[in-house]
Amino acid sequence: MSSQFYSESGSYDDAEIVTLYDDEGRSLDCYVENKIKYTTSTYVLLIPVDLAIVILKEESPDHLDIEEGETTIVEDTEEIQDIFDDAKAVLGELNLYLKRV
Repeated sequence: MSSQFYSESGSYDDAEIVTLYDDEGRSLDCYVENKIKYTTSTYVLLIPVDLAIVILKEESPDHLDIEEGETTIVEDTEEIQDIFDDAKAVLGELNLYLKRV
């Protein structure tokens, strides 16, 4: 990734941040990756500060001795709470940060 804001350490240093709002009032903070001036307008390329993730789980039937089962999205709030700290720790070892919003 080439950018004037992106450092080799993998972080944005002194980057401009823009907050976008949708019709429901939800916000999305974005780094300004690049600005392009064309005629009388300025266009910007934005990258979200926080990327959304999906937690998946693989379920195999108890009565079958198989290695692969069905992969599903974890949507249950209580189940996410149960695994959140472990997922956060594993991602932390990869210098990634997980937060709940």
